[in-house]
Amino acid sequence: GSALCSASFDKTLLLWSHYHNHPNTGWDDDDDNVPRTTTASTGETSGSSSTYENYNVLTGHKNAVLDCRWMDNETIVSAGAGKNGLPS
Repeated sequence: GSALCSASFDKTLLLWSHYHNHPNTGWDDDDDNVPRTTTASTGETSGSSSTYENYNVLTGHKNAVLDCRWMDNETIVSAGAGKNGLPS
């Protein structure tokens, strides 16, 4: 699978694992015959679907988180509403 990060107005960043399900089975791609816990699912596309599982919640923003970006495989930067900390 792969990971994605989403920004939220509840002051958090959510980290999600992405799994591509085989058509008509609901099983993941690594063929270990273990179904994945589904917390969000996209619509059907060509007989297959994608499953997203929330695996971490990052906190620390004092206001809504407006945007986030992966800088590399381990680093996420985020921008929140409110004061920007720059001198006036």
